[in-house]
Order: sequence, then C-alpha cells, then structure tokens
Amino acid sequence: MKNAAKTRLRDLTDAYLRLEKKLQLGGGPEKIARIHSQGKLTARERIAKLLDQGVHSQEIGLLVAFDEYGGQAPGAAVVTIVGKIQGRECVVVANDATI
Repeated sequence: MKNAAKTRLRDLTDAYLRLEKKLQLGGGPEKIARIHSQGKLTARERIAKLLDQGVHSQEIGLLVAFDEYGGQAPGAAVVTIVGKIQGRECVVVANDATI
C-alpha cells in the first residue's frame, strides 16, 4: 500500500474511532452522571458486567440513526452487543436510558 493510501486509511480509522467514542457516550456525560446519581448503571455498563470478562465482544448498530434527529439518537437509543456469557455466544440488547 502506498504512503498516501496508508495515511488516508489511518485518517479514516482515527475519525471512525473518535465518532465511536462519542456515540458510546449516548446522551452525553451529564445524562450518564444522572443515571449514576440514581445508583444505576448505563446499558453498556450493565452489559459489560453480564458478558464474560477477557473475551472479545463487539457492539453492532452504533451508527444507526447517529445523524438523525439532530444527532440526539445514536444507535437509535438501543445498545446491541455480541459477546459470550458463560462461554456461549449471545446477542445482548438494552435500551439506552441516556438518550
């Protein structure tokens, strides 16, 4: 791969990772803090506790509706993660209360 193509791919990857990190905040830090102040965990935190630790998991659907509704509904307010629970592959779906 030529240097220009490598640079372009790196730039696109970096942009995607920044967008992914932003979208994973759901409704934003203030809404996450509100959930925590109620003694609750966010959907992603609950799912992380449910899934087997140290095993790869993959969130899917994060980009659904990210550019709709003025950017206020990343993932269409649903968190969907493929992972393992007690060694079995599972799809876990939870509503994102921060949206």
